[in-house]
Amino acid sequence: MMNNNFKGSILNSVSRLGMLSRLDLSRNKFNWSIGDSLTKPNRLVLIDLSHNFFTGSISRPVISSMKNMQIYLNFSNNFLTGTIPSEFGKMEMVQAIDISNNNLSGGIPVTIQNCRNLQSLDLSRNQLSGALSNKIFPTLDVLYYINLSRNQLVGEIPESMANLTHLTSVDLSQNKFNGTIPENFGNNVALKHLNLSFNHLEGRVPDTKLFKNSSVLGLLGNPSLCVTNDTKSYAFST
Repeated sequence: MMNNNFKGSILNSVSRLGMLSRLDLSRNKFNWSIGDSLTKPNRLVLIDLSHNFFTGSISRPVISSMKNMQIYLNFSNNFLTGTIPSEFGKMEMVQAIDISNNNLSGGIPVTIQNCRNLQSLDLSRNQLSGALSNKIFPTLDVLYYINLSRNQLVGEIPESMANLTHLTSVDLSQNKFNGTIPENFGNNVALKHLNLSFNHLEGRVPDTKLFKNSSVLGLLGNPSLCVTNDTKSYAFST
């Protein structure tokens, strides 16, 4: 049912399909809220409600019922509000979570550390705030894609994130991160894209190969960052 012009509310009807394992309603014009009616199809391994007009908060009972989610959950490009429920941590087998481009607020729950099979996490373009806990990332061994850009996140970038050896793309741009850049980002040979632009980072840019390759690196908009060689010092202002 993806990529049509269906509109209205449909989730109450879906709730009757108890054996449903995959649900893709993306790129339609469905509205209403993602209410508790979605708790009954509790065998879902994939759900995609992206690019619709869903509103309201993400129901805690719905996320709790999705513990069998194995492939991905995509609620991106809607009009969802409220916070990210801590119950996301119950989806221990999910490979990808995308709830980008909504109006979500509050912090990123530490319980995401329980999503040990997570490979891709996109929470960009929301109104998320607070600091990133250093406890989130040590257990996410297979995570290769992180996009937290265009939020209001603060504090230092966790060292545990930079220690993830499978990371290929990290976008933390347009937040309010401060402190120094973790050195271990530069030691990750898999990392092909690192965007830290438009934050409040400071200090010296690590002197490793990654940070000398402008094609994979974004540091603009951090006027207190600098790179120093034997004769000159360069700042990363706009």
